[in-house]
Amino acid sequence: MYKELGFYKNAHKIVDQLFSSDHLDDYDDGPIFLKGAIYFEQGELELAKVWFDKANTISKGRCFVSQPKKYKTFYSEYK
Repeated sequence: MYKELGFYKNAHKIVDQLFSSDHLDDYDDGPIFLKGAIYFEQGELELAKVWFDKANTISKGRCFVSQPKKYKTFYSEYK
């Protein structure tokens, strides 16, 4: 919700807390994708690409399936 409202600092904080919680498995691409989406919305495209790369590798491309097309378009064009 913070990402959607433009509260990026809070969005990063919550995702980072999740990363440090030890509750993620090696196959959990969702929070990693979310981190990339937050950076994308901030206009931090280099960082968005890094996080989308990680999520894409883990999910073998499935991370983009249920997401807005703008993320997949960006990722495809930004390689």
